[in-house]
Amino acid sequence: MTDWTPRSGTPAWTELSDQVLASAAASISVTGIASTYRRFAGWCYVVKAGASATIIVRINNDSGANYNFQRAHGDGATAGATRQTGGSAVAISGNAIPVGGTGLLTFEIEKPVAGTRGRIGGQAAVFADLATDAVTVAVADGDWKNTANLISRVDVIASSGTMNVGSRLILEGAP
Repeated sequence: MTDWTPRSGTPAWTELSDQVLASAAASISVTGIASTYRRFAGWCYVVKAGASATIIVRINNDSGANYNFQRAHGDGATAGATRQTGGSAVAISGNAIPVGGTGLLTFEIEKPVAGTRGRIGGQAAVFADLATDAVTVAVADGDWKNTANLISRVDVIASSGTMNVGSRLILEGAP
């Protein structure tokens, strides 16, 4: 697509991927990321199909118990927090996106050198109740415990069901 301009500044940001789903899919993946990229910024607009689901971010297709995160979320007068250790991904969206609902996630990932943990932080706004137009907001921060590998793949995944046609992921990278 041509409607996106990468962020400017130092370090120099490069658009690595801009994908819009033409058919429903459980995930949107960016693969083959060069090891010169150590910092990533992502924007994902999700239209939910199938079952309600939270949206998770996974690195290098690693579904092992290698993620820790803390998330604060709220809607209306209700607030909550979640802490997870040894998870299979970082769940950025606080509540599930209902079928037909939408969500906007922004996230940043950083792993400057091999031998350190990857850091993941993000925010989400989810239309959690279509009947009342209730919006849930969430902020999450976590880490990826794999210290051996640099990042070569980023996945945004529906925890169940699929993301519908029109869901979009933009990923930028910087050295």
